[in-house]
Parts: sequence; C-alpha cells; structure tokens
Amino acid sequence: MKKLYILFLFAIATAGVNAQVVFKNGIKSNTTYTTNREMTMVMNMTPPEALAAIAGGQGLTMNMVLNSTTILTTMSKDGSGQIPLSFTSKVGTNKITMNGQEMPSNMIPADEANMTCTGKYDGSKIIIESISGKTMDDSLRTMMNKIIENAMNTTKFPDHALKVGDSFTSDAPFAMPLPGMSQKSPMDVKATYKLVSLNNGIGVFDMTIGVNANVNQAAAGQDVGVKVSGSGTGTMTFDSKKEYYTAMDMKMAIDFGINTGGMDMKGKGDLTINDKVDIGPK
Repeated sequence: MKKLYILFLFAIATAGVNAQVVFKNGIKSNTTYTTNREMTMVMNMTPPEALAAIAGGQGLTMNMVLNSTTILTTMSKDGSGQIPLSFTSKVGTNKITMNGQEMPSNMIPADEANMTCTGKYDGSKIIIESISGKTMDDSLRTMMNKIIENAMNTTKFPDHALKVGDSFTSDAPFAMPLPGMSQKSPMDVKATYKLVSLNNGIGVFDMTIGVNANVNQAAAGQDVGVKVSGSGTGTMTFDSKKEYYTAMDMKMAIDFGINTGGMDMKGKGDLTINDKVDIGPK
C-alpha cells in the first residue's frame, strides 16, 4: 500500500514534466485580440566627419519610448470558411529626446497614428482588403499586410508535440516595404525557442534572437544604404488552446550603419519590447 502511494505521488509530480503539447498559431472567430506594446530604444550615433565638425565633434544620443495598441476583432466564418475581421492600430503616448532635448511627440501624422483596416483570415494569414479613409492600391495593401504580419506573432512551431526542455529554431526572412525606399528592405530574423515551463497548455519559452538587414538602393537610383545587425534574448508565453501568444518580452543590442550621399553614419542601440495580449469574446 505504501509503495502504491509513493508511486501515485511520483506520477503526480512528474505529470507536468512529461506533458507534451502541439503549439500552432491561429485566429479564432468571434474573438478580440488586444495587444499593448511598449518599445524603448536608446541609440548612440556617430555622425559623418563633416557634420561632426559642424556640431563640435558631438555625437548624437536618441532616446525613444513608444506605446501602441492593436485591436484585432474577428467575426463568424463566412460561406467560404474565411473569417472576416477588423484591425485597428493606435499609437499612444510617445517620447523622443535628442541629446537630452525633447522632440515633438506628434511626429507621426494623426491619420497614420490611428488606422483601421478590414479584411479576412484565410486559415493561415490575414489579407487586408480596405483601410478607412485611404485608397487601397497594391503598394499600400502590400505594406499593410506586412505591417500586420509583423505586429502579430508569426513563430513557426514544429508540427510535433513539445515537452519542457525541447528547442526549435524559427526563421522569418521577409521584405518590408519602407516609405522613401523604392523596393523592399530584406531582413532575416532567426529565433531559437526553448520550452522552459508548461502548465495547462500554456507554455513559456526562452528566446534567443538574431537579426540582419542590408538595404541597398543603388540599383533603384537612390544613394542610400542601410545595414543593421543585432542579437538579443527574451521570453514568450503562448496559450496552445487559444493558439495565440499572451506576453512577450525582448531585449536586443543593435549595430547599424547608414550611407547616404557618400557620408557614413554608424551607431549602436539597445531595444526593449514588451507585449501584453488580452484575448476575449468579441
């Protein structure tokens, strides 16, 4: 009897360790996903020699604190099995200083700081069909689809169950259209995830992230080049039942270089992103 009791206790103690869950990203109908993001960045830049001489050899230090909220609301599935949805992006309070001097806080135009889109979820991705107050051309549609894709968690989970201690790598190369750039800005993002805890289908992952970007507009007749590289760590909490992440914290160190008009500017930055996601009925 005593032996059976000990085995029973052992089974309870090891149940969580041996648990396995299949994680996948998804969007459910008649649901609202509200994501609050706080992003802070400190950038230290070394200006080109010509500009440095004018500025008395002083470098540039920029501090930014940006807050934003995105609200994704889904409806019931339509006749084709797709999920109609609306996506609202709101830029909240932000503060930017340059060498200690506060910059205007309304640097983002009001019509871009608050934007509402409508579209559908086809089972694997969101497709934007219209933007309130704007004419939807192919360029704007491509940009908005990519912005929304990047705003959401696009971790590529393995197609098999994971248990505590398992790791996997998710590659996310993408080309982001940027204002003022004629084509696209290629960026490679590689993240390694390790499942460190699992409780009732909710997994906590440690993350190691690497980013590389190289934008060269010479072929487009624009004398602009940008290189960015960085690495960092963080954690992500993912609810396998809701098929969506509920929190993410990330810190990265970034090196960058900008070349324009034959002048080079180099710098380093520290980036922190904190996401909190509330998921509930529509």
